[in-house]
Amino acid sequence: NEESWQTLLTALDELAKQKIKNSKTSIVLMLAAVCYWFDTTQTTNFLLKLTNEKELLKRIVPLTQTKIAKQYADSELYRLATVLNIEEFTLLNSAIYKNSNPKMYETCKKIKDRAEELQILNKKAPALLMGKDIVACGVAPSKKFSDILDLAYEAQMDGEFSSLDEAKTWLRRYLAT
Repeated sequence: NEESWQTLLTALDELAKQKIKNSKTSIVLMLAAVCYWFDTTQTTNFLLKLTNEKELLKRIVPLTQTKIAKQYADSELYRLATVLNIEEFTLLNSAIYKNSNPKMYETCKKIKDRAEELQILNKKAPALLMGKDIVACGVAPSKKFSDILDLAYEAQMDGEFSSLDEAKTWLRRYLAT
């Protein structure tokens, strides 16, 4: 429709004004803006007509399929960082909402600032607990390791621990149950 078309053109103008130094990031954001209103299948099909570069698909699809919320708890931001680059996410949504929704535009800035504080703006949080920590607790390596590490990472994102010592305490409690 006319409104979506106008929003797209405005968003592309905004992204062009950003003067993003990395040309691949510029391409990702421009294509994400074009695909913003498509569903996953439409986005994938459109992108496959342009390129078979898997990295582009991997970066663009989550950006277009993850719609911005009015606010995020830290645990939600940690999870968001596992599926997309939060800086790209906020750049894209800022461009889309700049002229059409000032509140959402402000939300983008808050999300970016908080992600920066949490050190997850361009990467997911590194896992505090490793397989060697499980071994150090006297557990023999097994297929259960990945399950334990997944649960530990979920607990970490939920704020149950934020240091290696706290992670080891969490692990000892988990293994005791």
